[in-house]
Amino acid sequence: MQNKVPLPTDNVYKFFALFGLILLIFSLGATIYITKEANVQLIDIAIQLDNANSNNFSDETKNIIEGYREVIISDRDGFNNLLVGLAIFGTLLGLFGFSIWMFRIQPQQDKLVTFQLEKYKYEVDIESIKKSAILELQIEKEKLEIELLKKKQ
Repeated sequence: MQNKVPLPTDNVYKFFALFGLILLIFSLGATIYITKEANVQLIDIAIQLDNANSNNFSDETKNIIEGYREVIISDRDGFNNLLVGLAIFGTLLGLFGFSIWMFRIQPQQDKLVTFQLEKYKYEVDIESIKKSAILELQIEKEKLEIELLKKKQ
């Protein structure tokens, strides 16, 4: 299986920038997903607690349900804190990569491309000068051959 999306392996700063952006997007999406799933579970627990209160369940059952609720809240907050840290790391990595790439690496690459274009332009000019010189020499040769033939006649 071939990779359809080429990885930016030409410089490490471009990789940092894109990897940081991917980390940021992943952490934001995961935060939304975890919060949504935890809220669904908390709603289910609220319904169970309401049923437990209305059906006169034992205090032990209510405490178990309440403990489960606290675990869900704790897990949600822990994962969200981890993902916020990951988002901050991704943002900083992306900013670092983009800034070095755009302000240090890219101007040098732009200069290199400009110099290569000028080099190709001069090479084309030299080739056209060579071709025109060869053409002029061929024309001169043909003129001399014609004169030589005229003198022989």
